[in-house]
Amino acid sequence: MNHVTTHSESEHRRLVDEFLATVFDDLAATHAGVRRSMTPDLPDDPSPEQVRAWTELAELALDPDFRATMRQMAQCHATETEQAGLVPPRRDIAAFVRDLADEAVAAPIDPASTDADPTVAAIAAHYAARLDTPDGPGVRGRLLARLATISDPRRDRYAELLAMVNGWPAPQQLKPALDWAIQALQARPQGRDHER
Repeated sequence: MNHVTTHSESEHRRLVDEFLATVFDDLAATHAGVRRSMTPDLPDDPSPEQVRAWTELAELALDPDFRATMRQMAQCHATETEQAGLVPPRRDIAAFVRDLADEAVAAPIDPASTDADPTVAAIAAHYAARLDTPDGPGVRGRLLARLATISDPRRDRYAELLAMVNGWPAPQQLKPALDWAIQALQARPQGRDHER
């Protein structure tokens, strides 16, 4: 942290630009808008909270494991968008899962209960359609791997810090909905034919 806090604003900007380049370079066609939306823009007269968020964001951008995780997310999204013949920009699977699973989390519905079956079936069917393949163990295994990567708490933290720096409203957390979906899918790995 001391290393990051001694950097100037221009050095922080360079660190974040390098992070975004690592995540998105060569994926410009599918991620130009996403890259812009993930770019911090510290105001000329930042508040102390914005300065602290800017510093933490730059520190997070230095984490090689976080860089690799975010790169993996971006590559998977780009590959799935291309395979499905979809035109960018296209919502990430995380946004779709969040929309469905948020209701289950709020209810609350036990992810292992039969009450979760319709939500899990809808999530799996959507992902299978994106891959243009039937729902089944292979699709669900791939979806579980994607959600496990996406549910990294550092993704939510980056979004929080970005909102603070840019003066945006606080973003909705993805992790609770993604964790619910992961547990629900783990309880039903076989797919439609085995759904209760």
